[in-house]
Amino acid sequence: MYQRAPEKPSPCTKETRPDGPGEANARRALRSALLVASIGLALHLVLPQIPGLERSLRLVVDTSHLLVEVAFVVELAGELSYAELLGQAVRIVSGSGLSLKSRRRRRIGRWFMLRLTVTGYGVAHVLPGGGAATVTYGVLRSKGFDPAKVPSMYRSAQTHMTARA
Repeated sequence: MYQRAPEKPSPCTKETRPDGPGEANARRALRSALLVASIGLALHLVLPQIPGLERSLRLVVDTSHLLVEVAFVVELAGELSYAELLGQAVRIVSGSGLSLKSRRRRRIGRWFMLRLTVTGYGVAHVLPGGGAATVTYGVLRSKGFDPAKVPSMYRSAQTHMTARA
């Protein structure tokens, strides 16, 4: 029968660590120094920005609330139209058709497409180059679409958007 070799203690356990009280204090001091340096660096970078934040807050307070609401509605309409365009491109390229039954089967309705476009929009602002395309590709692949067709779905929606803009 196979016998397991006795396990060696992990190098991170207290029994095998050669450091004594002096090394533990040195590590604690180093960690404390790094923490203080990090906080100091953050304050050094953030504090000069505070006058700009105060100015931005004044601009927001003095803004016309009606214009902010109109801008929000226009942005929402843009996201809805892009979601519909992407949904149509997905349905046409995938060959699933435009029927309600096929959309329900794959669960790619308007609400799903809106969530996908808003998520892609957010990712595009956080990650460099191609974040939105990666999210769209991954989500559509997870819905069972052919991996060879997914890039052309996204590309056709992007092409129509830039052609109309």
